[in-house]
Amino acid sequence: MSQEIQRKIKEIEDRIVELSKVYQSDIGSSYKEASQTQDLISMLEKQKFELKIQLEKGITVSKKFTLKSEDGEIIAFNVVSSDPDRAKGEISIQSNIGNQLNTSSLNDKITFKEKSFKIVAVE
Repeated sequence: MSQEIQRKIKEIEDRIVELSKVYQSDIGSSYKEASQTQDLISMLEKQKFELKIQLEKGITVSKKFTLKSEDGEIIAFNVVSSDPDRAKGEISIQSNIGNQLNTSSLNDKITFKEKSFKIVAVE
């Protein structure tokens, strides 16, 4: 798991370097664009910081999602950053559904098992 976190940290650092170059050119052309780029850089810095804390402490981060289909079926997933326990309904953040959920928000719709679900709760 620590290698996965280190890989993510490296990806974020690379993205920050790219955005820093964009930010420099944005400053000359548009304050609004420069501000948006700076906001994105700040968000990535925060993500990098949180990943480094995880790496140092070996913490497993989890988020619970409750989904409801149009026909009323309810499914709950506990998306975890490491060592998922399927018996507890945990799935890895690296899995397709885990990644899809992790990048979604309350009331977003996702597709799972060829069915459309709405995210009705996030804890």
